[in-house]
Amino acid sequence: MSSHNFVAGLRGGVPGRLDCVRVHKLGHNVVAGAHHEELLPRLKVVPDREKIAEAQQSGQTLGRGMDFALVVLVFLGIGYGLDRWLGTRPAFMVGLVVVSVVGQFIKMYYEYSANMHQHEQARVAAQQAAPRRVIAKAEPEVAPNAFDGITLDGPRT
Repeated sequence: MSSHNFVAGLRGGVPGRLDCVRVHKLGHNVVAGAHHEELLPRLKVVPDREKIAEAQQSGQTLGRGMDFALVVLVFLGIGYGLDRWLGTRPAFMVGLVVVSVVGQFIKMYYEYSANMHQHEQARVAAQQAAPRRVIAKAEPEVAPNAFDGITLDGPRT
């Protein structure tokens, strides 16, 4: 089966033609000869926004990990080269690795702080843009002068 015969519109689609409005603008699933209800759990043409955000987050995390590891390896290599050249094994290797790890943690702290600051600003802006709901406080219904005539000694007669 060729791929151009496989893809078609949902309702009355012609094999080889794709209903772009349904796929891209409405986010429908499309397979020739299949009903929409059958395809819902199996095939999604347009991915969910949550999955896209999750993939981007995992890519950023992987990038940070690679950055951390490569910087430590570069400083380790520089330390090894200096130790070999100066004959001071392993002083520069250990020192530069410690400096690189401390520097990476400081860098991560500042990136995290800046990211949280942006999130906080976005949250405050969203709160200010949202309409405020005022909840009316219900006054307790107490009959006027309901406690007249009651003393610590009991009711007056």
